[in-house]
Amino acid sequence: MDNIKSKLFIQTIVDVRDDFEEKYEKAFRTYEEAITGVNNKELHELLSGSICKEKQHEEISLALIYLILTDTTAAPKTYSDLTLLTHDGFAFVTNNLAMLVAEKYQRLNDVPRKQMLWFLKELIKNQVLNVDNLVWNILRQASGGDISPKNVALVDGLLDIFIEHRTWLEKDQFLVGTVIYTFLRYQDWFQEKYFTTPESQSLRSDLIRFIIGAIHPTNDMLCSDIIPRWAVIGWLLTSCTNAVAQANAKLSLFYDWLFFDPQKDNIMNIEPGILVMYHSIKNHPLVSCTLLDFLCRIMKHFYPKGEDRVRAGIYNSLRIILEKQVIPNLFPLLESSKLDRELKLSLRENFRDFFSSSVATPAIFSTLSSVKALSVEDDQQSETDRIEDNYNHTENIVNYNTSNEELKFSDDEDENKLNNVKDEVSDDDDLPLSKVLEMEKPIVQSIPEELLSSIDAFANSKNADDFELLMDELIETGLLNNDQETYINERIALILQQSLFGCSIFPESKSEECLSDTISGPIFCLFKMMLQTDEKQKQLMKNLVMHVQKQILSAGYLLLHYLKVNAKLQTRRKENVTSAFKGNVYKYYCTMIDSPFEDQLKKDLEILERTNARLFFWILPDLYKEYKNVMLNNIDLLTLIIGAIDANNLRDIIFNVTQGKLVMFTSDDIIDVIRETLEYETFEQFCFWQLIQAHDIPLESFQDIIPELDTSVHAEALTYILLLLKNEKPSTELVKCLLSRESKTRADAFVISVLRCWCEEYEGKLSEIIAGLLQSKYPASSPNKRKRPLKSSPLQHCTPSSEQILIHLEHFRRSCRHGNGTGTGLYVQNEMQRSLQQAFAHSTDSQKKHFADLFALAAEDETSAAVGRRSTSSRGRKPPASKKESSASNSSSKKNTDTTYGSDDSTDVSRGRKQFELIKLLLVIKPYFAHLICTKPH
Repeated sequence: MDNIKSKLFIQTIVDVRDDFEEKYEKAFRTYEEAITGVNNKELHELLSGSICKEKQHEEISLALIYLILTDTTAAPKTYSDLTLLTHDGFAFVTNNLAMLVAEKYQRLNDVPRKQMLWFLKELIKNQVLNVDNLVWNILRQASGGDISPKNVALVDGLLDIFIEHRTWLEKDQFLVGTVIYTFLRYQDWFQEKYFTTPESQSLRSDLIRFIIGAIHPTNDMLCSDIIPRWAVIGWLLTSCTNAVAQANAKLSLFYDWLFFDPQKDNIMNIEPGILVMYHSIKNHPLVSCTLLDFLCRIMKHFYPKGEDRVRAGIYNSLRIILEKQVIPNLFPLLESSKLDRELKLSLRENFRDFFSSSVATPAIFSTLSSVKALSVEDDQQSETDRIEDNYNHTENIVNYNTSNEELKFSDDEDENKLNNVKDEVSDDDDLPLSKVLEMEKPIVQSIPEELLSSIDAFANSKNADDFELLMDELIETGLLNNDQETYINERIALILQQSLFGCSIFPESKSEECLSDTISGPIFCLFKMMLQTDEKQKQLMKNLVMHVQKQILSAGYLLLHYLKVNAKLQTRRKENVTSAFKGNVYKYYCTMIDSPFEDQLKKDLEILERTNARLFFWILPDLYKEYKNVMLNNIDLLTLIIGAIDANNLRDIIFNVTQGKLVMFTSDDIIDVIRETLEYETFEQFCFWQLIQAHDIPLESFQDIIPELDTSVHAEALTYILLLLKNEKPSTELVKCLLSRESKTRADAFVISVLRCWCEEYEGKLSEIIAGLLQSKYPASSPNKRKRPLKSSPLQHCTPSSEQILIHLEHFRRSCRHGNGTGTGLYVQNEMQRSLQQAFAHSTDSQKKHFADLFALAAEDETSAAVGRRSTSSRGRKPPASKKESSASNSSSKKNTDTTYGSDDSTDVSRGRKQFELIKLLLVIKPYFAHLICTKPH
């Protein structure tokens, strides 16, 4: 079997198939044997039968993937079979394809490579979910600078797909940035296509802003061969030939520097500017010099009235750059021998505060380079802070060539940093070499040897025991100066960060042993010490925690996890005692890092949801219980939850709500929350309304939103509210809200549906309520006597006008003609009859004409025979005529009925009145002849 040539993978004499490759081959062989001699009907039965068998389903899916990738002719039909087979929305297929591309793409044959793009195109065309992960993995296979036929075919194929399905691509902001950034590795093609015309000069500044603001590379992107952002921006700057466009391009690069606020703004927006200057100073000094000169000039000339604010923004940018160690120090820039004397003087004048720190920083940084580590979850850290040697991947940059040797930061280079600094300083007449050497004396030499030994022991083991010994040694050492304490705290934070690699903190089971294991790491020892710190150690712990939080952005949610697990363990160890979640500890943590509690909680939960959704939903009930004031009806948190929720999470949340363990909403201000959720996607709104139902939120707390909902836009909300109203009894407030909905041009199906439901059981009560609302719109006494307006009430904006009531009654009347007769009795009630007669008497001619058929349903009796015909010129009334006289009058004036009721078609009016009189008669005799009565009169 092993000697059979594979259609999927390239196989040479020395290649041995691994389990991954054999899995596809074996699945296809088994499938091929099973379908031999099988017709289409039997094949479909086989596929349908395998859906409920998980193992068989997976094997057949792998076989179909194999067939699609190796047989171009059978691919369309096989894709249809795969569509019939899948029961998870192609999740298994997309995951296996992404894994295949990530691990085995280079070993795929030519046909499977071509078919992979065809497969991707079909998945995108059919709106399959989670295809972005597959796209991202395929993009990584497109090598920059590689003009081989295979690579060019891959790049062209991807570009065709993105152009054809641009609408799909634009929905994923992260993927848009990845695609554009990927195709910027092909700079010759990009420049020829977009930068050849004079108008394209201004495009560079827009592109620079896009790269800075929208493309924030993750760890995986930095570890790939993608060119760093600063290198692309450097190429854009040097390829710009127009002076005005070049100035705008520089402004685009430094725009975020001008008013930078470390508390609000992202360091990723200022990082490219410093990296362009830092990496260009050696081989492209002109680029660095022009940018430094631009910074000096823009301080004074960008906004003369606000020069102090601009200067403060630029200073803040440089401070955070040094603090986060985006670059080791500013010395190579500010003290470079390649700067002319005039520029040096300008730099000293404008950046005087940074000249001393730019020399002192290298000694501290060089001691930290050996323990530099990547963050476990942080995908928004600085590019240099996350990985130093990622700048050795720039290839074939037009007008901005930078070789691998120029970009590489190796361990050998760290040893020679001081020598490099000496060479740079020796060429500068302004700063003596002796002073530089004195300032470069490593701070580590002044730290006690015992403390350094403890740090080294902890760095080697990274376990909790050595961390506790280190902290004991640190406390016993006593006072340290600021530089010493900063160095130690940074070392500890970096080692704690390294200790998190490969650690899973979500408990696989809820046993005491598993729970204890999840909080056994050294960082949790730090949290434990926070609970036990005395007054003398508070400042020491605060400084350490601040460094840890800056280095490990996941520290906040790790603390929340520790507090939950600790409470569970304490409860189990103390029988019949429930230990509370110590929420004040997290608030104390926020105070220690000088961050507002609500803002920090939101930030930590966002990181947690993005990193570990299972842990996010596990911690959630405790947070809602502990931080009720912040969490309840919190729309930001709700959006975070709904965006990450799936069916299982929804089930667990509803179980917790039902059991009383979780409360997410209260009736107060729930209507504001509902308004915000109207913009959610359909599935998200479905989940939201399920949560609302689980909380038994009373309808009256959000019934005021009914008039605001649009039938064509807010289908999800209206559907749920309709189901609620179906189980409610009609009340004056509900009917007011219902009839306040706008429905001038066409019937409101929502209103009609609710009225029909209510008429089945509460027809009399509903008729009485609507009649009362309609009568309240007209004066009950003399027309010349005005009523005093009522005081405003909370439901005043939900009070319908008379015309709104008549419109809904007219639309409902029309719907009754085509239904089963339900609702026709609404108009027979005495109160409704009187209200319609009263409405007719006070209506304008146009209203009488428009609602003629509706008014025709108001039957005349002894007290209302003259409705619509009595004179409005006098207050008195004539005595009512006898029944015979009334009958004779009606008979003689039959021709005038169209004038009485304002209808253009007297035949329709007469027919409508006869039909309604028949309905009244049927309602009277129905109890006696129910078996003979037809619900729809003929």
